[in-house]
Amino acid sequence: MRKEEKTVVKMNGNWEKVNAVTKQCRGEFFDVYKHKSGVLANRVGIGDQLVMTLKNYKIYCEWEREHRSIPRKIKVIRCTACGDVFSNLTPGSEHDVIPSPPGENSMYGVWVMGNGSPVMLLDQEYEIIQS
Repeated sequence: MRKEEKTVVKMNGNWEKVNAVTKQCRGEFFDVYKHKSGVLANRVGIGDQLVMTLKNYKIYCEWEREHRSIPRKIKVIRCTACGDVFSNLTPGSEHDVIPSPPGENSMYGVWVMGNGSPVMLLDQEYEIIQS
């Protein structure tokens, strides 16, 4: 039997716990969560990270893209990008979200005004202040 590859996602409000009591398998405790798209994932230990197969991850990503609401204002948690255009994106700074530039999309984050041109902040690099 081939072991399936897995990936990790952060839990948001679209997940619901399925099991009433925490399960145990091979010495690990885990909970099963169901996403609104129908995919299942496990949460091992304490935290907000869920583990799922790559097949379920693709279904999850498609659903999240279709139902995504773009925020109006964000606060930078961290910015891992380099260059002068990112110099105003410091941790704690607040920015208005702008529309995607022509030919670009907002699939993996949001667009904000960098130092002179639009830049994308990835989903893990900001928190929403105003929806």
